[in-house]
Amino acid sequence: MYSHLIGLITPFVNSNMGEVSFWFGNGLGTGGTLSALLDVDLYYEMSKADVGGESAIGSMFYLVGLTGLIIFFGTYVYLIKKISAKSIFHGVLMLIYFLALILQENALSLIPSVMFFTFVMFTFNTEKLVNVCRTPRRSLS
Repeated sequence: MYSHLIGLITPFVNSNMGEVSFWFGNGLGTGGTLSALLDVDLYYEMSKADVGGESAIGSMFYLVGLTGLIIFFGTYVYLIKKISAKSIFHGVLMLIYFLALILQENALSLIPSVMFFTFVMFTFNTEKLVNVCRTPRRSLS
């Protein structure tokens, strides 16, 4: 848990507002836990916490900067509001996923993200599915 919290805070503390990387990031693939798999030289000069390792929000800040983080937050809050207006259950699911992003980098990986959003998409219109199942069948005679 401690490394996740350090991974969230360290990219913000070590950044300088005057640098371009603070506003626009250091580029995709340069930070986070999985950047070591790409043999990024910058990763070896810094600790895992410096590049946002173990925290999706810390990694996103390191990768896309404050501008990208604001766009992500804005889009996600917009989706939560739209979905919550139709289904409180799905709005809460989106909020829980968002909270998991704060301290878990793997929540933003491809497979968990695809699985989560596929579940939300297929269960979002459950009212229509229930009504179709309740419709009585007509007999052929």
